[in-house]
Amino acid sequence: MADCVVESESDGDILVATTSGKGVDDDWVLDSGCTYHMCPYRDWFTTFDPVNTRVVLMGNGTEYKVVGTGTVPIKAHDDVVRTLSKVHHIPNMTHNLISLGTLEGNICRYSAENGVLKVMRDAMVLMKGLR
Repeated sequence: MADCVVESESDGDILVATTSGKGVDDDWVLDSGCTYHMCPYRDWFTTFDPVNTRVVLMGNGTEYKVVGTGTVPIKAHDDVVRTLSKVHHIPNMTHNLISLGTLEGNICRYSAENGVLKVMRDAMVLMKGLR
């Protein structure tokens, strides 16, 4: 994400990644409580597999229907385009979500220290932002 900025929303559990020159709807929320990556924009997917009977239960008890899964490219802080895989397409969502837990399951780790959030794989920083 170009000029990536990460802001604390509540006790460090939810972080918002914003990119300059884009609208609020283009932001990605980095969420430690989210089980899946989720995106409401079908045209952002570079690969897409439709699904029929899957729903996601949100923290407020609302159920959202998943209509497909696939990959979505995102531009990181270093202007390198990286691909999020296994992203759930949920048209009724209002935000894009990146699951920090899913990233950890894919051999990534994240840390927030001195106001800086880093998502890393081995020694490579994949995403970085400021609180």
